[in-house]
Amino acid sequence: MPKNKEIPFQDVITALLDTAAPFPTEHYTRFSDLDKKDLHFLRLAWKQVDPLRRLSLLQNLAAIADVDLRKDFDLVALFALKDETGSVRAQAARMLGENDSMDLAHSLYD
Repeated sequence: MPKNKEIPFQDVITALLDTAAPFPTEHYTRFSDLDKKDLHFLRLAWKQVDPLRRLSLLQNLAAIADVDLRKDFDLVALFALKDETGSVRAQAARMLGENDSMDLAHSLYD
């Protein structure tokens, strides 16, 4: 099995959009420390992802972050704060609740 960073992000997006199949667990950590290119692809696909799938994604990312402090999903959570679905925004806010980074605080006002 390749390392998570070696999974092409387009494969992760394709799996996220495929609501007929469960989201592969090995793809979750691919959302950690996203680079600008991958974040761009996530933004392009986000509104096409079913709202319940978006919420489930964030809940699972939060659970992973709780047990593995090396995983950083803040960029995904920050992006999701602007989601059109209230429950997704609320989950994103919970994910960012313990982050005291000034960079994060400044980005909330941009």
